[in-house]
Amino acid sequence: MDQENKNPLKMKLPKGNPTHATLMALVGAYLIYMAYQMLRNTLNGNSTMSLTVTCIVGGLMALIGLGVIGYGIAIYVSYRKRMKEKTSDEEI
Repeated sequence: MDQENKNPLKMKLPKGNPTHATLMALVGAYLIYMAYQMLRNTLNGNSTMSLTVTCIVGGLMALIGLGVIGYGIAIYVSYRKRMKEKTSDEEI
């Protein structure tokens, strides 16, 4: 074993697998949920933020959440494409 594999902090994490894509989708969904909760609390009067600030911040959070979900979908699509190419190469 070489020295690089012994240090867990220097190991490269696997990227582009379904677990990574699922985690990204969950993070995006949680951002959208937090934006919804923030808007709901402001409308119910449980927040000290003004409605304008809440709409701006909540809208940005929701857009970022959608972007993160889109990135997770892109990771999953690229993974599926790689697996399809890998299986077609093995069949030949």
